[in-house]
Formats: sequence, C-alpha cells, structure tokens
Amino acid sequence: MAQLTQATNAASGILEAADIAPVPLDPDTRAMVDHAFSYHKPEGDQSNRYVAIREAGKAFAEVLLSVCPSSADRTAALRQIQDAVMTANRSIALGGKGMR
Repeated sequence: MAQLTQATNAASGILEAADIAPVPLDPDTRAMVDHAFSYHKPEGDQSNRYVAIREAGKAFAEVLLSVCPSSADRTAALRQIQDAVMTANRSIALGGKGMR
C-alpha cells in the first residue's frame, strides 16, 4: 500500500510540476483504473489458459523465424505476437474488465 501511495504522490507531483490540473475521475473510471493496475492472482483454470496462449504464441513465432527473412518486418511481427500474448493474458487476468 505504501508503494501505491508513493506512486500516486509521484503522479500528483508530475502534474503539479507541469502546472496541469488533474481531470476529476468519476467513480466508475476510478474503479476501472484501480482494477486494471492491480495484481490479479490466477484462479481456477487461468494458469492453464495462460500456458495455452503462450505456447500458441511461441509456435507462431517459431514459424515466422523459420519462414521469414531476418528483417525489421520480421522483428515487428514477433513483437506483435508478444503484444497479442500479453493482451490476451491480460484479458484473462482482468476477467474481461480491462480499460475501455
């Protein structure tokens, strides 16, 4: 909890230093932000779903590495696979209640 208070104070300090007044958040938006940026311990079959997504992402990455020439485009494609895996896992962790 102390780290959260420190982070909130740091954010407030950044806004103050830039002479920016924070926009007030409605309770639903505040709850959404709090939910999206908190730890969610895996429950039930979530761990198995995370593994399935990671394994599928890894298999796709291996295909790209096998068939695409080394290039900026291949690197971008690999990063997009990483992003897709992380985003899919986040959707599981947040129970579909992420940022909208």
